[in-house]
Amino acid sequence: MRITRKVPQSKKGTDQEGSGVRVIGESDKPPRKKNRPNSRDGRHQETLGRSRQKGAQRAGGKIAEPFRSFDWALTDLGPISKWSQPVRTAVAVCGSMASAQHEAPISVGRSERRRITELGRQNNALRSQVARQNETLSAVPPPQLDVLDNVPWMIWTVAPDGRCEFINRFYLKATGLSADDCIAPPEVWKKSPRDLPPFLSGVQPDHRDRAANLFWDSLESGRGWAYEVPIRHADGAYH
Repeated sequence: MRITRKVPQSKKGTDQEGSGVRVIGESDKPPRKKNRPNSRDGRHQETLGRSRQKGAQRAGGKIAEPFRSFDWALTDLGPISKWSQPVRTAVAVCGSMASAQHEAPISVGRSERRRITELGRQNNALRSQVARQNETLSAVPPPQLDVLDNVPWMIWTVAPDGRCEFINRFYLKATGLSADDCIAPPEVWKKSPRDLPPFLSGVQPDHRDRAANLFWDSLESGRGWAYEVPIRHADGAYH
């Protein structure tokens, strides 16, 4: 249907010059914009989606692989080829998140294993250093024992099991005993609980039982002790 109306001759914009009549119809209205998607935006979104999916798949690593290799045709989603781009992106993102959550404790575990290995290496180095120091200390007598070695008295030290740990040169020279015999371990000379160690083998027989009781009682109790007994010297006489 067309509608006509009269307009003044002087008004500009008439369709026909001098006619004074303007025809108005649907064709005069501006065309409505259809909701057609912007092809550029669509291509941008699709490209962005693919890049995100690829990035997520790369980030997912081995954890994302089960998402891609799973037989999705058996699920409501159907085969991957029929998935929409958002679904593909979501699956890839899920793989990436699972991978990140899985990699965090693995990374911590690697760090802990490296730390344990380094601590073990340091521990072994310290053990070797301590062993070398102990060897050095064993080879060199302590200064105080070196002083006692030159004192003109009969001096010795003994361990709680009765073993002689140190005996000075004056004692060995006076008694004629050897250092190897005097410092022998208990399993070599101890046949009964009250046997005297070799460095006291020169005690006069009449005083041996008393000396043995005093010696072992003091070691077992940890108390100090002292006694006087005749000791056989290198010349065979008791002093």
